[in-house]
Amino acid sequence: MTKWATVFVIGWYLLVPPVEERNGKLEPVFYYWLAKWDQQGAYDTAKECQNGLDEYVQRMQHVLDSARTEKMKQRAAVMTMASFYAKCVASDDPNLKRPS
Repeated sequence: MTKWATVFVIGWYLLVPPVEERNGKLEPVFYYWLAKWDQQGAYDTAKECQNGLDEYVQRMQHVLDSARTEKMKQRAAVMTMASFYAKCVASDDPNLKRPS
């Protein structure tokens, strides 16, 4: 008799709320289900994802600090705000599926 081991590989996604233009202004859209959020990275462990999240927030802050034009500053500010809501989500999280 052969024994089979079932191995589940769970990865981690770094997800950021999408940014859309509404009424002439860019703004993060938080109420979308996670499947519609923008994936900014994929990682093997939760710790790696958290490190990626920290780096992503720092990168967005740097983009904001170095923006030269008013339009670039506005876009960078929205992207930085969205980065504060970014999260690491396990690849098997049921919230990644579109609701029925």
